[in-house]
Amino acid sequence: MIEWIKAFINSHPQAAPYAIALALAVAGFNIPISADLVILIAATLAATILKGAFLKLYLAIFLGSICAAYIAYGQGRFLGNYLLKKKFFQKLFPQTKLAKINSYYKKYSWATFIIGRFIPFGFRNALFMATGLSKIPFKSFALRDAVGCLIWSFTLYLGLFKLLSNAHDLIPIIKKCNLVIFSILGLSIIILFWYKRNKKRRIPA
Repeated sequence: MIEWIKAFINSHPQAAPYAIALALAVAGFNIPISADLVILIAATLAATILKGAFLKLYLAIFLGSICAAYIAYGQGRFLGNYLLKKKFFQKLFPQTKLAKINSYYKKYSWATFIIGRFIPFGFRNALFMATGLSKIPFKSFALRDAVGCLIWSFTLYLGLFKLLSNAHDLIPIIKKCNLVIFSILGLSIIILFWYKRNKKRRIPA
């Protein structure tokens, strides 16, 4: 799927924002599309052949990511019980994983969405579906996710854009981009640990 996206964008660079937004949105249906890799493609385009489209590409990233979250939330809220009877979704979202995400949301709320946006490998969709399954009000979910999405998407996009500003070939710099992604993930884990530790200190004995 990612190869098709890259091929389409190379052939139709002006349609890149629409392709990126669509690719990110359909990921909400649990189609195996790496949002981080799509953002990497967008940052590469913004830094090379579409230098005047920085904001347009970012808007595509943000809107596509938000749509994906809404789709996953809707699946959890309206189809969750049905989907979780299917073996595919049982493997994708085991009950232990959903229960753990639920507990994180109840304890940390805002922090769950901010940090959760930085965690790849299906965690984001699991978070959104778990939120829907828990019948958490859509307004509450949408507000928290909008903040988390803004912080995650712009941090990742801008970081990759700065890294790629003088690059013209995607392949030689994949390792550097992975380093940025995992550095951000590591920072997120540190922030979560700090938040959890300070929260315990504030709880009166």
